[in-house]
Amino acid sequence: MIAASLLACALADGPPQRTRQPRAEPPPLLTLDAQMAAQPNFLVLMLDDIGVDQVATWERSDSATPTPELDALAARGLRFDRAYASATCSPARSALLTGRSARRTGVGSIVRVLQDRVDLPTEAWTLAEMLVARGYDTAAVGKWHLSARSTALGGRWLGDPAEQGFRRFRGTMGNLTDGAGLLPGQGYYLFEQVDDAELWSRSGYATTHQVDDAVSTLSDLREPWFLYFAPNAAHDPFDLPPTGLASTTASPGTRGAYQAIIRALDMEIGRLMDALSPAVAARTHIVLLSDNGSPKSVIVEPFDHRRGKATLYDGGTQVPLLWAGPGVVQGTTDALAHATDIVPTVLALLGEDPSTPQVGPDGPVSFDGVDLSPVLRDPAAEVRTYVFTSLHWPNGDPADANIVEDAVRSDDFKLIRRADGSEAVFAYVEGAVDEGPELDASAMTSAQVAGTDALRAALSAHLSETVYEGR
Repeated sequence: MIAASLLACALADGPPQRTRQPRAEPPPLLTLDAQMAAQPNFLVLMLDDIGVDQVATWERSDSATPTPELDALAARGLRFDRAYASATCSPARSALLTGRSARRTGVGSIVRVLQDRVDLPTEAWTLAEMLVARGYDTAAVGKWHLSARSTALGGRWLGDPAEQGFRRFRGTMGNLTDGAGLLPGQGYYLFEQVDDAELWSRSGYATTHQVDDAVSTLSDLREPWFLYFAPNAAHDPFDLPPTGLASTTASPGTRGAYQAIIRALDMEIGRLMDALSPAVAARTHIVLLSDNGSPKSVIVEPFDHRRGKATLYDGGTQVPLLWAGPGVVQGTTDALAHATDIVPTVLALLGEDPSTPQVGPDGPVSFDGVDLSPVLRDPAAEVRTYVFTSLHWPNGDPADANIVEDAVRSDDFKLIRRADGSEAVFAYVEGAVDEGPELDASAMTSAQVAGTDALRAALSAHLSETVYEGR
């Protein structure tokens, strides 16, 4: 009976017609107009599988995709040229929403929505929950990919975004080919949609629908608000977008189709930006980043196609990051940054000290990210000496994982510690797009040896400090 009910729900032409439980009312506005500037809105966009090689805004490749809307957003704010996230999508989303590393939360690789036994625990204290406690209204639109839908987790799944502080959720629980497993041939034109814990099937172009949902949700939010918008684009399958969004002669499943998806996404992001009135935009921080680098099959030269998504090389973990908003300078910065930095930076913009642990429902919560607000005011500011990335599989305590890899970089050097314990060291060269060739340990200069020793010491300290907490 349960399976039949789910099937009927998933194959409906629209959201199931059932009696909804009353949604929790958004928090009342507690601020006066004079205090609005102290509580700006936050619109955070998390793109999917788009590295810096693919976006013309970053000027890394002649083969990059033209992105005029991202160009326009970059012109309004600050472009980060050395920002990092994760090798795969779920850890980056967890890092963004919690400000904590994969080693601490246990989300070290993709959360497989039909089978994993570990996902982002509801005990995790998210940015949405922190902002709700400060009087914000919250919503999430697009891809979630932090819930496993495993019976080992008590069957919880569709309601997880609400459990993590989002009053409204409209989107997909994972990739467009994920879900309850009831819809054959899923992709950009047929996928499973969840609206506030209710599952239904949706047809039509996913990116357009998701921007429609984001625009509609904006009209439902009370200021101050936090909207987390995470489109599924440009993750596979590489279905061709409507010609009105991006015309192409490419075949489905190719690099050309993937780049057309990016062009379509760029156009739709422009539509989302247009939905913000000038007055609202003036009091809104807009943050855009991607979850990981580009898939290996679509990386463009001069990037190395072997060093893409699912690796700890720059091609797999370095991502676009833009920040525009009140008081943010315009330009570019070489400051090192990471997805975990978003939470502490938001708190700092609210006038709080993010180095002080937050009081969550399960005790004090500290962050692995740093406050980027000094960089938002002065692009030459330095707030990080090192940036760390990692991956482990399966999810859970890294000490119990079958595969564990870590990486650390400074301004000049990078070290990757592989799953077998071996190390690879790289030296950055000005003008190069990534970390370059691996250094020969027997031929290192004294500066390279010193740099390597400093990276090892930094990584050792980082590993001792980021103890698994499962939240």
